[in-house]
Amino acid sequence: MPFHEKVDELRELILLMGYLNTPDVAKYWKALAIRIRDGLAKIDADGDKAFMRATDDWWAKQKNDDKLKDPPNGKHKSVKLAAKWPTWINNFVKTRTTAMSNLLLELFWELEKDWENAKTYAELQVAPGKAWKDDFEVRMKKLQAQIKTTVNVQPYAIAPETASRP
Repeated sequence: MPFHEKVDELRELILLMGYLNTPDVAKYWKALAIRIRDGLAKIDADGDKAFMRATDDWWAKQKNDDKLKDPPNGKHKSVKLAAKWPTWINNFVKTRTTAMSNLLLELFWELEKDWENAKTYAELQVAPGKAWKDDFEVRMKKLQAQIKTTVNVQPYAIAPETASRP
């Protein structure tokens, strides 16, 4: 891949990380994660009116036949998905954004190494005026200033308890 394309790829990664740091993206991501958590809580809730409780003895209710009732161990048992969801989604966001930061550093280090090897050839000037090397070094300096970019995962984190809705 040519050097300018590698710089473009790194620039796009930095822009994506900057986009993920905007408050609106974090707000909508968090709202979706909370909605999923609350939906899982409704599915797995306790009490006769809970969604999964309605599946107990479903055929017996449909056919009005007590012989079709579920065996005692055949009733729905909660697996507490609503309690597990926040841990999973928070870890997912943290590991993916950390991996993105590490990829950025790795790609930049690789590009820097390739650039050191290619500088000898880049100094060759095809025509009078500014050399290709000059333009590329300007891009590298701008990129290097932003290479430590990370995503702040704190706004994405959701709490394990169900939020009360108005």
